[in-house]
Amino acid sequence: MTMPAETPDLQIRMPGAMLLALLVSGISLAACYGATFLLAEHLRDQGRDPALAGIAITTGTIFTIAVALVAGRLAARIGTMRCLALAGLIMALAMLAFALTGRVAGSDLVGGGLIGIAWSLFYILAPLPIIARVAAGQRIRDLTYLSGAQMAGLGLAAPLGGALAAQGWPLAWIYCGFALLAASAALLLLAIGERYTGGRASRAHAGQGPDEGSILDIARVGAVLATTARIPIVLIGLASCTFAGLATFQSVYAEERGLAFGQFFLVFTLVTVTLRFGLAAHLTRLPAERLALFLLALVVVALALFWFDRGSVPVYLLASALFAAGYGLSYSTLNALAVNRAEAGGAAPAAASQVFTITYFLGLFGFPALGGLLISAGGTALLLPALVALATLALALALGMLRVPSVARKSI
Repeated sequence: MTMPAETPDLQIRMPGAMLLALLVSGISLAACYGATFLLAEHLRDQGRDPALAGIAITTGTIFTIAVALVAGRLAARIGTMRCLALAGLIMALAMLAFALTGRVAGSDLVGGGLIGIAWSLFYILAPLPIIARVAAGQRIRDLTYLSGAQMAGLGLAAPLGGALAAQGWPLAWIYCGFALLAASAALLLLAIGERYTGGRASRAHAGQGPDEGSILDIARVGAVLATTARIPIVLIGLASCTFAGLATFQSVYAEERGLAFGQFFLVFTLVTVTLRFGLAAHLTRLPAERLALFLLALVVVALALFWFDRGSVPVYLLASALFAAGYGLSYSTLNALAVNRAEAGGAAPAAASQVFTITYFLGLFGFPALGGLLISAGGTALLLPALVALATLALALALGMLRVPSVARKSI
């Protein structure tokens, strides 16, 4: 089954209020997700084993994958913007559950499950209003803004929460503050969704009412993968594996070389957020396939520097910055490529975006298990070559993508 492309009234730019609502809610909900980094300390303050934080996060991961498979159906039933508002309310409940950790038995596990549901709903559905409203050649800009907002929220949450805790604020109160932030984002999304349900735009096109195009089923997945959208989808799977492997075991890598692993995360966050917001408006002027090739080449170079670095701080910082530039901009670039290629091939662009995000989740959450086996077998001396190999494979596929027209149906 091949779905017709969604083309009604596509615009060069989204309505400013809707885009702003998506960006503000992206920062807010991502900050709540990033607040999970404070959970171990919160458990310790409550006299409980900090290791329980890992169980709560794992619970969230299971719900993240499960909800990603059905998020499109829920959006088709109640509307995308209402789903995003629902994600904000669920995130608020998750923060309240974390606030009750140590006072109500099992609240940390409940919070972990709720945060997985909320983050999955928001992360997989937030691009859909952009895809439905913005013309193909301009989507990369707004998708980059959205990913920049999410990265900013993730990067700021733990430092902000930690700074407040250092000033004597109880972490339970801080989690209540995050709950208020998420609830406010939910109300904003609901209000903006209602505002754009009238006029010339249909309810589905506004992202508020039922939209059958957002349903993800076997037929739609097959239709997406039958187009050349499968190439950027495979590429994000490989790229997310490299990020998951590098980030998950960064502390091990840094310890082996006498480096401070916090420097990697600081540089990664600052460079990624700066480039996503600073370059988003200019990315539409570049050929997307060539841009993806260049960004993935940066990832290969960065991983090679990590591999050969033996403890040089300047090399470590340079590798971190190059990886942030390459990987940080590749997500929205590949997302736009997947959606546009699916649309050109006659598949539903909303379905392509969801398949893309699910593939990203599989790499992000699935690779650390394999990476752990590599670390156990040979440390980072075995992990780094594996990551370089994955990145090089992605680069080769991206090079091949330059020769495959967006409407071709050849194999990768």
